[in-house]
Parts: sequence; C-alpha cells; structure tokens
Amino acid sequence: MGALSTATIAIHKQLTPFSVGAYVSFDVEFTSLINVAVLPKLKLRLLRNNAQVGIIEGSNFLLGANVATNIRKTLGFKAPAAFDEIQLIYEQPVGISLGTIKIYDLYLLNPCQNPIDCSTNHPIENTPTHPVVINQFKTGLEGIVCALCSVSNSQNLISPSTTDYATLSLGIGVAGKAGISVLDLTNIYPTGTNVGFTIADVVGIVKLDLLETFFIKTYLNGNLQETIAGTDLLDLSLLGIINVGTGQTNYGFKTTKPFNEVKFEISSLASVINTINIYNLKIDVSNPTANDGNLICQNNVCVKQGDFSTAGIPSTGIGISSLASPRSTWPADVPNGFVVLESKDKGFVISRVSNPANVLQPQEGMLIYDTSASCIKLYNGATWKCISKSCNE
Repeated sequence: MGALSTATIAIHKQLTPFSVGAYVSFDVEFTSLINVAVLPKLKLRLLRNNAQVGIIEGSNFLLGANVATNIRKTLGFKAPAAFDEIQLIYEQPVGISLGTIKIYDLYLLNPCQNPIDCSTNHPIENTPTHPVVINQFKTGLEGIVCALCSVSNSQNLISPSTTDYATLSLGIGVAGKAGISVLDLTNIYPTGTNVGFTIADVVGIVKLDLLETFFIKTYLNGNLQETIAGTDLLDLSLLGIINVGTGQTNYGFKTTKPFNEVKFEISSLASVINTINIYNLKIDVSNPTANDGNLICQNNVCVKQGDFSTAGIPSTGIGISSLASPRSTWPADVPNGFVVLESKDKGFVISRVSNPANVLQPQEGMLIYDTSASCIKLYNGATWKCISKSCNE
C-alpha cells in the first residue's frame, strides 16, 4: 500500500529561462474517483539546468470529494527562482484505482508590481494591475473525509463584487478543518498591516462559539508567519475601521510579521453544522509598524484639473438657488450643465438606501447613499460600487 505509481508531464524552455516570481499553473480535473480515503498526491516542480529550484505539493483539495462529481482545480506556484522546466507530477498508491486525471492548459504569468493607495483599506481582489490568486494547495478540506463537508466558490473571495461570497462547511463534531488561502503575486505587506474580512452572521450559533472555530494564518513565500484565533480578532465594524451591511460582521487584526498570503480556516462545532459565508478580504496599510514590506504606495491619488474653459461649450439653462439674489448671469455662466444647484448653507441629499438590493431596477449611472456601507455608491450596469478616490481620466 505504501508504494506509489508516478506519472510526470514536463515542459522545457530551450532559450531564456522564466523569471523569478512568475506564476505557473495547470488546470487539473479528476473524474470517477473510487476511493477518496486513499488520495493521490500532486506536485509542481521547477528546475533550472536539471536542478530543482522549487516545489509545491499537496492532496488536501481532494479530501471530502463527492465520487459522483468531477473536481477541477487550478493548481499554481509562484516561482522562488528563475527556471527553465516545469514538471507536473502525479502520484497514487499502487493497486488503487482513483480514476482519470485530465490536464488542461498551462498558464504562465509574469506579474508586474503596481502602486496601491496605502492611505485607505481596500479589498484583496484579483485585478489586472494587482493580481491575486486562490492557492489551491492550501485551500480545501484538511484531515477529513466527510460527505457533508465542503469548500465552495472559493474564487468569490477575490471577486470585486461585494455581494459574492465563498462558503466553508463542516459537519457536526468532525475532526478536521476547511480553509481558503489567498496569495498576492506582487506585494509583500509590512508588519502592522490591518487584515480584515467579512462573514455573514450565522443563525443559531452564538457569536462567541463561532469565533472559537475559525483562525487566520499569514504566510510569506509559503512559510507560516502567524496564526490568529478568532477570539483574538477585533470587530472592525464596532471600531469604525470598515463598515459592513446588516447581518454581517467584519473581523480583523494587526499583523506582527510581513506577509503575502492570508488563509481563512474553520474547525467543526460539537452540536451543529458549521457553515460560514465569507466575503472579500481587506487590507489597510495606512499605519504600518515596520518598513519590511515591498509596497509601492501612491497616497496622493491622481486627479487632473478640470477644464473650466467655456469656448464652444453650451451654457446651463436651469438653476435652483436658495440665495435671495443670484447673480444676473447665473446659471448661464456655468458651462455644459443640465441643472445647477446653489446654496451657502444647504446641501444636496441623494436617496438613502440601507441595502442596494432593494433597488429593484437599477440603471447604469444611478447614485445612492448606502447607509449600511456609509458611502455613495454608483451602479455600473452590473453591480453597486462605493465611489472612491481615483484618477479621473
């Protein structure tokens, strides 16, 4: 039973090697698994001139798999050194048929570091300028085979949508863990960074009991930095650092070591199925305690001066003023407007909504004030987004 059968797919680059920091990934699918209690092992191995320069391996992402359901994962690795060969290695115990493995595309990404606004908190989400990924080697079920246990929609944890969520579920009294790990491909965050995350309140579970079941782990280049128990986390909503909607709570902590990966992990409850919905991770590097990260901060967000010239621009014909005697040229001297408001002691109040989902037919360009998120939101045609500082090009 201890012997292994090994299959390897290798891709070699003949000329210039791939650079350090490149992200290598395969799409891998398992089908018709017969016995998930005896698991195969997958490895991604990088070589330079036939010498190993990096390796990552694991099998936890297969634990608890439903034998009737295909499992497809993107397995990736951030290269710790330059390399010219990539190997995907598949091992399974001799004499145990675990079905078919399908290998899809090989992806290579050379991510570039870009400035971030360090003056405020922002989600750790996957964008072209700030790529982050779900590390499948640290994501999934650990130490258990459980029909009622699962990790689903893990990609939602790095989605730009504020309404998407990932779900972790463990059965009653199961001796194991479920987790999702997010790896930033370009940034190392310094000591003193605030890390926050939003979870939906769970009906029927006392909040203190819930806190005792989850943990936050940080890593730097794959090495564990620190583990924070839920009971040691702060409710950032109460502190006013990050506001969330009704029925949600935002927890967080200040890191004591630099990191580029964050893992959210839950354990089982003794009396009820533990199911957690978790939303975007958020970071705040506005007040670090050490300069041991590699961030490129751009706190003075780019804003160009507006064009106040009036040549060839139509004047505004409608104005509403609270002044007793508006100037005689007003509102025609305001260029290119539709309606102009004027007051020295009154403000313009837009619709206040506690939940944007209550707007049944939002239109692209619509504005509201979200009282739960404490921000002005714009509907971009697909989702509601808080308006924040950015370059107005």
